[in-house]
Amino acid sequence: MIYPKLQIMIDYLENLDNSPKSKCGFDMNYEHESQYTDHPCGTACCIGGHAELILGGSHPEVVEALSRLCNIPVKIANKICWPGSRANCLAAYEATLEQAIKVLEICRDTGKVDWPSAMGL
Repeated sequence: MIYPKLQIMIDYLENLDNSPKSKCGFDMNYEHESQYTDHPCGTACCIGGHAELILGGSHPEVVEALSRLCNIPVKIANKICWPGSRANCLAAYEATLEQAIKVLEICRDTGKVDWPSAMGL
């Protein structure tokens, strides 16, 4: 494993209630501060947004929250949180919870943020 502490986020997301009755579901397209989401529960956020929630809302930026929580470089956290930047995968903004977990598992094991593989592209 390259980044073993990503398991913190993986375990959290694997146990996340993503149902329409969830207090905060998963939506890769929204940060923790968003007031709007298409998620049926009415409130949801992305990987970094959930990292921010775990840390108690003490970080103004989701990249910083994920980097701190999982002890990963900011550059890696940025690629996870903002998949459409640069040559990453724009489709990842529509990633399912399972696909988000998959990208974290790939990164944990290889050190690479491979959204296309996680998305099955």
